[in-house]
Amino acid sequence: MPRRAPLPPPSGRRALLRAGAALAPLLARPARADHHDQAWRRILARGRIRFASGIWMARLPVPPAPSAAPSATPWAEPVEDPFHAALAAHLAATLGLRHSFDLPRRAFETLQHVVAGEADVALGPMLNRLTARQLMFTPPYAELETVILSAHVARRRRLADWRGLRLGLQDGYVAHLTNLGFDLEEARAQPFTELAALEEALLDGALDAVITTNVTARNIMARHPGRGFGIRTSLTPHLHGAAVRFGEHELLRAITIALHAVQEDGTLAHLFALHAGAPLVAPREGL
Repeated sequence: MPRRAPLPPPSGRRALLRAGAALAPLLARPARADHHDQAWRRILARGRIRFASGIWMARLPVPPAPSAAPSATPWAEPVEDPFHAALAAHLAATLGLRHSFDLPRRAFETLQHVVAGEADVALGPMLNRLTARQLMFTPPYAELETVILSAHVARRRRLADWRGLRLGLQDGYVAHLTNLGFDLEEARAQPFTELAALEEALLDGALDAVITTNVTARNIMARHPGRGFGIRTSLTPHLHGAAVRFGEHELLRAITIALHAVQEDGTLAHLFALHAGAPLVAPREGL
């Protein structure tokens, strides 16, 4: 595969950590439900529902085989979320609607995209005390793990055991890991705004490991099968569902019913296994 063009240096680690910490009070402010329950009627009137997704199950496309003529350089390829793109199509069909699906955005951008009314439904946001104060969630439909991926570092049980090594993560994880009590500053964790830059730093040896979801980790392993990457540590499970703005109860009910339908007929598990390369883990109660 041709050598990628040099990447711009990532933003300063301290600046990004401060930015992530600054998001916590912003997201802690409950969203207002001042638009009441007209969303579902508007969607039915226009016959189209708008979906958006975040970075939690995002990935870079797997490069073409060497014999194929590449259509674009790896750096130019956009982040994709084929699981949620397929799920959006099935949910819309179940509801008898046309649909649109946005390319994945950074996690908090996706939340604000829905809060602002620029999308109707967020697919896949992490369910925690911050996001639950911004959006109304369906019952969770997937459980992912936060993992540490590395090529040359042996398995270590806890994040604290990685102290002193160079760790990278997508900046959308800063608030999540901070909320779990991890001291990212002490762990020398470097946030990256772009998944492609994070992967490049790992490939070039600028990082010893990356912290990400098990779905994104598997994608990096699939993109570089000869590099010896493996999941060395599983940190914590987290739940993902679909979410809408506060007050949009009829829309939430419709999405919940449609999700239940694709769960019951096996479509959800099939799509996840197909696009994530792993069996779907049903959410456990009490997480």
